[in-house]
Amino acid sequence: MTGKVCPDYLTIQSVVDNEEEDQAVLEHLDQCSACRKKEEEIRSMVFYANQLSSKERLPADFCDRLSERAVYQPFPALPFALALFAIAFASVYIIDPGYLNWWLTVGITSNIGLFLDTFFELLYFGINTEPVWIILFLATLVLIEVIILSGIKRLEGVIK
Repeated sequence: MTGKVCPDYLTIQSVVDNEEEDQAVLEHLDQCSACRKKEEEIRSMVFYANQLSSKERLPADFCDRLSERAVYQPFPALPFALALFAIAFASVYIIDPGYLNWWLTVGITSNIGLFLDTFFELLYFGINTEPVWIILFLATLVLIEVIILSGIKRLEGVIK
């Protein structure tokens, strides 16, 4: 950290919370009066926030009851995507019907050609490659898929 660049507000907050360990940041706060003023403001806010007290407390089982009542509703991605596609399709048709006709003939044909070319290249690759390399490649793909799916499963467990 250079002496002329002041740290952002969150970095100063991390200093107040004793989470910042970068010596350059700590030295900068000792030397810069503007940053020291921000640090003092944050410290006073923390002090006054700690002074707030209330006799009211949440019941001990509040979090459990709240999570029981919470209903997980997945986002309707398919209908949303179909609606967006329909809107885009209708917009293109209204703006320029000729482009839509071109896309339906040339665009789709070129995409099918690309798909077929890729398929035949993979077929040619498979014929000219040792079976061991193909098995290793497929095993690697399966391993990557397992890692990704386990990560997604872990995330879904956190979200639900």
